[in-house]
Amino acid sequence: MNRTMTRLVQGLLCAASVALLGAGIAPPALNPSLRVGVFLGNGASGTSGENAMEALRIDPDIAPRRITANEIASGGLDDLDVLVFPGGSGSRQVNDLGAMGVAKVREFIRTAGKGAVGLCAGAYLLTDTPDYACLRLCPLSAVDREHDERGHGIIALEMNSAGLEVFPELKGMGKSFLYYYEGPLMVPSAAGGPCEILGTFTSDIHLESGAPAGLMPGKPVLARAGEGKGRVFLCACHPEATPGMRWMVPRMVRWVARREAIPYSPAVVRPKISDHEILFDEALRKEESDLFQDLLYGANGKRVRAIHRLVEIRSWDGPRWVAGCLRSDDAPVRREAAKALAEWEATWVLADVSTVMKIEKDPGTRATLEFAASRLQSMAPAVEKPAPPAFRGSTAGALRSGEKPSSSPGNPDVRNGSWNPTGRARGTLRCPPQAGDIPNSDSSTAKGRGLLGFGMNGTGTYAIGGWPHAVSGRSFVPAFRGTGRLPL
Repeated sequence: MNRTMTRLVQGLLCAASVALLGAGIAPPALNPSLRVGVFLGNGASGTSGENAMEALRIDPDIAPRRITANEIASGGLDDLDVLVFPGGSGSRQVNDLGAMGVAKVREFIRTAGKGAVGLCAGAYLLTDTPDYACLRLCPLSAVDREHDERGHGIIALEMNSAGLEVFPELKGMGKSFLYYYEGPLMVPSAAGGPCEILGTFTSDIHLESGAPAGLMPGKPVLARAGEGKGRVFLCACHPEATPGMRWMVPRMVRWVARREAIPYSPAVVRPKISDHEILFDEALRKEESDLFQDLLYGANGKRVRAIHRLVEIRSWDGPRWVAGCLRSDDAPVRREAAKALAEWEATWVLADVSTVMKIEKDPGTRATLEFAASRLQSMAPAVEKPAPPAFRGSTAGALRSGEKPSSSPGNPDVRNGSWNPTGRARGTLRCPPQAGDIPNSDSSTAKGRGLLGFGMNGTGTYAIGGWPHAVSGRSFVPAFRGTGRLPL
């Protein structure tokens, strides 16, 4: 596609991009100012990594993308401001980075003055733990490593005054609750150094592997530190997998990047929805396993009850199991699955919900799917990677129905209306994959493939401005002129 048509499509998208403005959430920035890489190399949990990607999309100024050890070794950190290490295995992530990758990550923090966030095993990775393969970027050490597999579940923690400054949404809560899955128990390292503890465990998990009682309470859950010119933030739990608490991840990213904290929507800031421990002892692990079997082999009524119960116990794997139930041949199962996924804040399933919604025949089920999609969309003002180039203009500069393109001062490729050299149109647009399936597409690679031809998930939501949205000027322009809006 030529450059002029690309800019023209940007203008069209701006005119149609008001979908989230009434939802009470900050819309995505056109050129997100915080470039964040989520490490998804060997040793990183795919579930934790993908959940972290989704949590980061809560923030309109963050452009998350996946990064591997190979990309880090070849200079990929040069294009990032913050690196996030998810759960999984800290030592295996270090092994995947290799000596070259470890050196580059340390330089990224200590010399370039950038930031890193570690979640669960990612926190382990950032510690300075003796006789353990880690990055040694924070003066904390993990203890009782021989009982790492101590158990999992929703645990209680207590924030101190410093923690409440970072997370003021938790003021007045007393105890807060996060998902814990065999994260590190940390103490000050032998080398010492400044490190600020923000919150500590009040729960005591010792459910498996002969883990001793009494070690967990009082140990840090959340900690932050300066390292050289940079910053690190450690969390021994999984806020990215905790409904109502996912917003904590972009808040951590903002701190390490030295960016001012911004408020997030009540749609995602829901700290009160978990108000008690849920510890997966042997009996609860057995029940969870039986519930998964019910999803596979149970009668439809039993499957509905299984979905409901999996939400109640905050099953770690529940969302991935229940997503397939959206495609059940039983309407009540589809409805229960949609409600559950919305409650779990499983924003990664939006494309699935959208697809099922299009083919749903039952009016009641379709209404439930639409409700679930609306809730999930309000939680996920997605900014797709790669980050779009800057687009300067305003919604007033977008092409209107029946208007012809005309140049704007300072940028001949932005069309029509008044021109604002410093403004930025903001908003999102949902486009079906077939939007580009029109003859005479500007790109032969897009013919018959629509948005998917450009590597975009056509049923998702995208920030406005930049080449990822330039699907086909010849398809979008007629659609816009004919209907007064782009197809939604």
